[in-house]
Amino acid sequence: MKTPPPGGVFICKAAKTMKRKNFRGISFWFLVAFTGLAHYWVAFSQLPPQLIKGDEGNYFAQTISEHPEIFQKLLLEFLPLLLPYCLFFWLVAFLSRPRGEATHWSDQPTVSLLLTWASLSWVALRTHALFFPNSIWAWLLLSVTTRSTVYFLDLISVAWTAWRLVMLFKYRASPSFRPSVFGTPALLIISMAVLVLAVVNYLGKAGVPEAKQSPGSDSRPNVVVIGIDALRRDVILTVPPNELPNIAGFRDEAFVQSNVVTPLARTFVAWSSILTGKSPRENGVRENHAPREAARLESSFARRMADEGYRTVYATDETRFSNIGADYGFQQVIGPPPGAVDFLLGQFADMPLSNMAIQLPFMEYLTPTLTANRAFAHAYRPERFVSRIRQELGQATSQPTLLAMHLCIPHHPFFTAAPKGDGSLDDAYFHSLRAVDMQLGQVQAMLQELGYINDKTLVVLLSDHGEGLGLDLAHPATITQHQTSLTTAPPTRGHGGSLLENAQWEVFAMFKGASSKGPILPGRSDQLLSLQDIAPTVLELAGMEATSEFPAAVTQGKGGLINDAPSRPYVAMETGFRVRGFNLEAPEAGAAVDIAKSVYNILPNGRLELKLGAYEKAIREKDLGVTTGDKLLTLLWGDDEEVLIEIDYAQNTWDVYPMDPSQTESSPSLLKEACSDDEFRARIESWCSQAKTGAGAGTTQVVNSVN
Repeated sequence: MKTPPPGGVFICKAAKTMKRKNFRGISFWFLVAFTGLAHYWVAFSQLPPQLIKGDEGNYFAQTISEHPEIFQKLLLEFLPLLLPYCLFFWLVAFLSRPRGEATHWSDQPTVSLLLTWASLSWVALRTHALFFPNSIWAWLLLSVTTRSTVYFLDLISVAWTAWRLVMLFKYRASPSFRPSVFGTPALLIISMAVLVLAVVNYLGKAGVPEAKQSPGSDSRPNVVVIGIDALRRDVILTVPPNELPNIAGFRDEAFVQSNVVTPLARTFVAWSSILTGKSPRENGVRENHAPREAARLESSFARRMADEGYRTVYATDETRFSNIGADYGFQQVIGPPPGAVDFLLGQFADMPLSNMAIQLPFMEYLTPTLTANRAFAHAYRPERFVSRIRQELGQATSQPTLLAMHLCIPHHPFFTAAPKGDGSLDDAYFHSLRAVDMQLGQVQAMLQELGYINDKTLVVLLSDHGEGLGLDLAHPATITQHQTSLTTAPPTRGHGGSLLENAQWEVFAMFKGASSKGPILPGRSDQLLSLQDIAPTVLELAGMEATSEFPAAVTQGKGGLINDAPSRPYVAMETGFRVRGFNLEAPEAGAAVDIAKSVYNILPNGRLELKLGAYEKAIREKDLGVTTGDKLLTLLWGDDEEVLIEIDYAQNTWDVYPMDPSQTESSPSLLKEACSDDEFRARIESWCSQAKTGAGAGTTQVVNSVN
């Protein structure tokens, strides 16, 4: 027998003692339990304490107890994630099994088990960190180790694994070795149960309705509308081709409507206006997760085109904040299943082996919620969603198709599975733009290959809203200096929270390809439009007659696209759901959870929806605004009273007006436009009744000029 190294005698004696007590099996299941608890702890470490502890107990447990259908969906989605861990422990048991002729101290069963588990765990974590650097596990790995330590552990882990492989082929397994000691029958039972439940989940999914195929040939053009989330107008209109080649290339070959405004800078609301051709006040969708009973969606141009014989398809890689589907006239929806499962599962789905496993092609059948889902940004790979569209869309037929698509990579948190840059907010945002630019190129190539984009296809590229980042490209008038009259400033970062930050609500629309009248020529128009003008424009270019539902349209002329209707005098805007008295920078413990529980319902189908009472209250507390493009008049909630502010972007000035018009001799230049809006008028009735028309300003402040 070889002489063990220092400490080896103690290890050997301890191992023999453990063997006599059948400690091998105990050690194995201890490691299984330890691994599970470690994953559980990491998942919960990312949650605010008020979600775990509180007067009403665990928020997740309470939600699941009140909605058993959510628990069922969570279980069916979570169980397949255990498969790679079953395989992992199979491998641990296999490599660490006793050898009949081996007498080296390192071959003692329990020692081998512990070291094999540690080595394979390190290999898994290191591999995972390389492919998923934005996972919490990658952050933990890099935060507790130095580079030299990492390389040392790499060497040790590889050396030990190689040693066990040598032992595996050099010596036969001990005749006394019983697989049951390491629980392999139990692993088999667990694996089979997981597979059975996963198959049941797949077979139980509702089938996708088949599109009606038109006989013969149909000369009407396909229509492809591609929306990219949080795409800033000022960036896209100026970005050079070498920075974002696919977006810039599309821009340079398209007719660009460069002065478009979103009536509300939130995804679901903006898309509702795009599809219905109506403002949020007209279609009833005035916030993400707006209650269905408040929505009026009968005029969707997708429904109109479906009635005209079009196949209508909607595709998105993020469904947490969007409830677009059959209600809007779409016959087929491509994307992860919508619902509250995304919010609950997201914290627990970030597991090293699972993140790698869901990238396998067959896992989209076992974990449809996790695969190609932008909600799980740490494991999201853009090309997987493109593959999903290819698979579910299929080859183009003679039937004309409307394909509306929404890509969400530039939405916060601005990263995918790939590295996200230097960590700053601005750098992360531009990194996300590069990622979505690559994805756009993949989408266009895929649609051309399948026959949906050809020389007769109308392609529209647009943004649902911008993003407030505080970049130099933003108008200098949209900075927090505007809010000197407010104790609590509205958020200038993000979207939907402030009308003062114009980068949130300035968007664009680009038209390329051909319409029913022929090719669309490149060009540019600075005419003021709203996103609600997209619907009549698409119908017009698709060769459909305008109706009373869609009275205005951008039409095609010899010089590109021209608008036959008069330019909009102004666009009415509003903020999204904001809670007065809630400090985003330093929220009170449990406040966010209490607000969520008080204002949201979970429907039987798993979707989230604002309670009608909370929805109506949120509407009453919105900030309102009207804009002509170069000027903005907005009514903001202060701490105790409202504030009326007008911004002149051309002059880089802003004016604050008292709510009592008798206290000033001047009036806002956009007062007429504000008083033409019913909701705005109701809030500034004293101003509208007096109808002051004087030029000048109340309290004028001049901000820095554009650099």
